[in-house]
Amino acid sequence: MDTRDTNDGSSIYMWQRRGAELYPEIHSASAMGAMLESALRTIGSELKVQIDVYALPPIMSVIVAGPERSFRLRLALDERLFLSSFFENGITMANGQTPDIHDTARAVDSWIGKRSTIAELTEFDFIGLGHFAKEYEAGIEVDAQWECFLNGFLDDFPELLAFAVLAKDQPILRQLFPIKSLYYLCFSMCTRHPFYGTGSWIRGGLPGGRYEVTGLENKLLYRGAVLENVLSVVVANIPPDCGPAISGTAHDIIGR
Repeated sequence: MDTRDTNDGSSIYMWQRRGAELYPEIHSASAMGAMLESALRTIGSELKVQIDVYALPPIMSVIVAGPERSFRLRLALDERLFLSSFFENGITMANGQTPDIHDTARAVDSWIGKRSTIAELTEFDFIGLGHFAKEYEAGIEVDAQWECFLNGFLDDFPELLAFAVLAKDQPILRQLFPIKSLYYLCFSMCTRHPFYGTGSWIRGGLPGGRYEVTGLENKLLYRGAVLENVLSVVVANIPPDCGPAISGTAHDIIGR
C-alpha cells in the first residue's frame, strides 16, 4: 500500500523509513522522475516526465502528459512496486503494479507514445482495467454511471439517492451523466472531464429534511423538503437544446 490517504507525522516517518529501505535510489520526486525518464530513453521514447505538483507529502508522484492521455506513477510501501495509473480525458482507464521500472516505461510509451488501445495496454500482464474502462470504450458510460449511483455509490447520501431514484424516470435527466461532487449532485452534458453541467446543483440532508437547488453564480433556485419540487426546478433549468450526454468533454460541447 502507499500512504495516499494520510499525510500526518506517522505516515511521513513511515515513508522515510520504508521508502529508504525499498527505494534507496529514490530520495525525491525528481529522482523518481529521472529514473522513469531514463527507462523511457532506453527504449527510444522521448516522452517527458514531470513532477506531480498536486501530490501532498509524503507522497511522491510523477506524471507523463500527452494529448487527451496521461499517466501517473507512485510507489508502494509494503513492498517494492511501481504503481501506475493510465488516464484518458480524466478517466482512469487502467491501473498496474510491477517491481520493474522498465516494464512501466514500456507501458507508458505504449499508452501515450504509441496510443495503444485498452486491449493492447492490458496485454501487459501487470495492468488491469480501470473502473468503467470497458463501458467508456463501448459508449455505455451513461447507463453504467446511473447503475452505479442507484446501487451503492450514493448509500452514504440517502437524500441524494432518493432524488436520483425519482430523476431516473425523467427521460431528459436519464440521458445525462450524473456526477456527485462533495455534497452535491448535478448532471453533465458530457461524460469526460472537464464536465459541462446543466446549470443546477442539488444538495440534500439539510435541517428539516430540506433540499437546496442552486444555479449559476450560486443563485438559490429552491429550498424546501418537497422532492417533486426539487425535480421540477432541476428539469426547468436544463438548457432547451440539451440532448443526450456526449462521449467527450466540455471542450467538445463549447466548440460545436
